[in-house]
Amino acid sequence: MENRSILNKNIAVIDVGSNSIRLQIVKVFEKSYKVVAEYKDVVRIGDDLFTKGYLSESAEEKIYNAFSSIKSLLDTHKVELIRGVATATLRSAPNGTQIIKNIKEKFDIDIDIIDGELEAKISFLGVKSSFNLPRYKALITDVGGGSAEFILSHYGEIERIYTKKLGGARLKNQFLIKNPPSSMEIDRLKQFLKNEFVDFREFKVDNIICTGGTANNIAVIYYIKNKKDISNPIKYVPRDFLRNLINQFKHKKSSTISQIKGVEPQRADIILPVAIEIDQILEITETGGFYTFSGGLRTGLIIDTLNNYGIKLPFQTLETDTNIARLTEIGNKFHFDEDHASQVRKLSKIIFDQTKEVLKLNENDWSYLHAAVILHDIGNFISHSKQHLHSEYLIRNSDLIGFSSYEKNIISQIARYHRKRKPKNKDSLYSLIKQKDLNKVLILAGILRIADALDRTHKNKISNIKITFKEKHLILRLEYVDDISLELKDFELKKDFLEEYSGYKVEIA
Repeated sequence: MENRSILNKNIAVIDVGSNSIRLQIVKVFEKSYKVVAEYKDVVRIGDDLFTKGYLSESAEEKIYNAFSSIKSLLDTHKVELIRGVATATLRSAPNGTQIIKNIKEKFDIDIDIIDGELEAKISFLGVKSSFNLPRYKALITDVGGGSAEFILSHYGEIERIYTKKLGGARLKNQFLIKNPPSSMEIDRLKQFLKNEFVDFREFKVDNIICTGGTANNIAVIYYIKNKKDISNPIKYVPRDFLRNLINQFKHKKSSTISQIKGVEPQRADIILPVAIEIDQILEITETGGFYTFSGGLRTGLIIDTLNNYGIKLPFQTLETDTNIARLTEIGNKFHFDEDHASQVRKLSKIIFDQTKEVLKLNENDWSYLHAAVILHDIGNFISHSKQHLHSEYLIRNSDLIGFSSYEKNIISQIARYHRKRKPKNKDSLYSLIKQKDLNKVLILAGILRIADALDRTHKNKISNIKITFKEKHLILRLEYVDDISLELKDFELKKDFLEEYSGYKVEIA
């Protein structure tokens, strides 16, 4: 289908899992999308299946109540395309197909029951959008309530897929019957998992990446305990913490666990079996911790749906790493000038590489500058007037994967000062940035100002810059085509930051 048929429209994906039913509504752009609404209901319908062998009327009622809310949100946001999938529980339940028919009759929503392999492939697409999978070998796990999918990825490509009946609710109902569980129950579960993962011994992987709500909840508990930023959808949990959590939780009733800070009460009884499962994976692969990613299946569903309509996201088309691609997606979301951003990135990198030793900059500093360069003009989406301030706001409130809240502050301030005046005491710069980082942030802003000035006409006229240092002078020699008088004029206006905060006079030879 033509991508024009869904551009600038709202589409939705629905994931009916064993533990929860999730909805995500997004607005589609040319090369990106924006989440406009989300809904989650932790229904735990898998418990019925694992204890009774079918879904009871009570479980069905939970499903229909959730879809009543979902239908209301779909209508409110005028959603024009819906893609819904159901996984392990409805896949296995004898009455699963009938429930799907009832959802269609009651709410006019089509839900497809997908098999474990397709579920894994879609989740992999979501993970690939946010991790640099082509750089390493990874084992990706999606631990749900009824099943768990495992993907062995070698440098960005799927090598093997395993689907196992190892969902958290299933394991809890099969092995951890007592509350709290007995030592014998826990030992039986560990031995069972060791046997299930015996094939994983041959895997030599660099990273373990876990999706699924319960794995993410474990990461949230760790981040809250260690006062880390929980807003980032990618989190890392060391194995030492996971083992301590297991030792702590195995002696507690689920009602007590539900009171612990960060625990989702509806998952209190399944955190322990999922934690044990992940720990067994870490042990057998000799890995020191794991990453979590929020929304693997839903993200993959959105991307796969866009692909079906002819829309490819930057991470799928650019010969670059995923972080750059995700920044480009954000830029496209706000209709930025991609060619200009690319040229300013090129010039900024040239300047950065030739000055980093003298200015005492490092690769982390480049990652901040690079993000600011790509996003420095997105404020134009709101208004050209004061666009630098709008860029600051949008950056601070965007989901920059791989950057903490404080790092987003740094990026926002580099972009904020790419034009106009020097900082004043009242500026948010001084409340957002630590004193020790202030000068470096302003030096990076100074580099961005010069690179931006040297593409004043957005015509990519300058192909290279060679920099020399003479005493306290930084001298730029430009290689260019055509008339660059506007670039030179803007350069004279914008070189002030780099001069003041670096202590070097900046000149063009």
